[in-house]
Amino acid sequence: MKNFLEQWFSVGTNKKTKLIKYLEINSYLYMFLGLSICIYPTFLSSIGLFPEVIGREIGLLQVIGFTLFLIGYFYFFGARTRKKSFCLATIFDRLILVPIVLVFIVATDSLEFDFILPFLILDPLLALGALYIWRSEE
Repeated sequence: MKNFLEQWFSVGTNKKTKLIKYLEINSYLYMFLGLSICIYPTFLSSIGLFPEVIGREIGLLQVIGFTLFLIGYFYFFGARTRKKSFCLATIFDRLILVPIVLVFIVATDSLEFDFILPFLILDPLLALGALYIWRSEE
């Protein structure tokens, strides 16, 4: 068990670049947003970012919040590896995959656009920030 914990909390040997620091900050943002949505799922609708949520929609938002928290958790530990490849993978998924899937969900009328808009804005913007930092470091 000791070996498991040591390896789990180990840090990569590469230099901690600006890109890795940026991803670590992103991880805190995702974990904070995720926990906030999970604990207080009606908050985003109360400030007008989401449509009003009622009934079982609240549970769905809590699942989304927990998922965001897990994404932040994995970004945090991915940043600890200090590998640029992990950072670049997050750029690809946030800039390409997330918008494609979210637009598909809206196009199939499976979910209101208002639910997807914050994620459709936030993920690509954070990815563009990471891409800019990566390009400036190269």
